[in-house]
Amino acid sequence: MEKFLRPMKYFRLARYLGICLIICLLSNCIPSLHPLYTDNVLVFDDLLLGSFESIDEEIWVFEKRDEKSYSVIISHEESEVELIGHLVKLGDNYFMDFYPKLNSDLFSVMGEKGFNFWYDMHFVPCHTFSKIILNGNSLQINLLNNNWFVEIIEAGYTGVKYEYTEDEMLVLTSSSIELQEFVKLYANDEDAFPETLKLERKL
Repeated sequence: MEKFLRPMKYFRLARYLGICLIICLLSNCIPSLHPLYTDNVLVFDDLLLGSFESIDEEIWVFEKRDEKSYSVIISHEESEVELIGHLVKLGDNYFMDFYPKLNSDLFSVMGEKGFNFWYDMHFVPCHTFSKIILNGNSLQINLLNNNWFVEIIEAGYTGVKYEYTEDEMLVLTSSSIELQEFVKLYANDEDAFPETLKLERKL
């Protein structure tokens, strides 16, 4: 383990945490302890490969990681983060499961800024998932709506397990199979999966 945090490592860690927080807080998404996918519902579509850009100049780059997953590199201004994406087909709909790409910089650094072993081990990587709609050169990413989910569980829905953290963050705890059944049930509900981000392919 390194004794001191080199400047480049600190900046990479800060960018990583910053973008992950922005994605979850601004999009109001719900993290999940378990992935949406199982092997039988994984697909790969070459049409997703390439670079896409939002109206706010956020760049999403999809690259082939292996036969069943993508490297998803999201950048904006000087911030960049890499996620692992798995494309899931449930019925006639497609979803992308996102998970942070972990590296030694995130969990094995120590230094005066306070990012050390004892701090790092309190971070638990999680999954998020979005409905994906690719129409020509337009890519729509619709995250599961936190506010909508709270409304249905307050109304008595019990089809998916969840917990609240100490700071009142909602976390899904259902198994992958249970998540798939839940997502299939509400896949075409625009309140459940509202348009979150629209990207256009960079030609």
